[in-house]
Amino acid sequence: MNLKTGRVFPASVQRYDVLIGPRYNWRLSGVTPFVHAMAGITHMRVNFNDPLVPSTKAETSFAMALGGGLDVHAGEHFDIRVVQVDYLPTFFNSSHQNNMRVGAGIKIK
Repeated sequence: MNLKTGRVFPASVQRYDVLIGPRYNWRLSGVTPFVHAMAGITHMRVNFNDPLVPSTKAETSFAMALGGGLDVHAGEHFDIRVVQVDYLPTFFNSSHQNNMRVGAGIKIK
């Protein structure tokens, strides 16, 4: 909602993270817990679909991810990623934002 006029209009947001960094694995029988610390950039683009004044705002800033997870061995070429949790702080507009990312899935090796 536009706070000045009170009109409601749709907006779409896209965010992309490019991060690199070290990862440490504990290879145990049947499971592999891991931790990582990554740094890089994040890019965010917002499209405001206001019929009177459509606009786009984009910004790129520093980002990092601190986290870890657990893989369970499901076979010679597959693992099941039971959980991965990351803390992703970003620094858009000279201010700090706290983000969390949680994921799960299948890992092909």
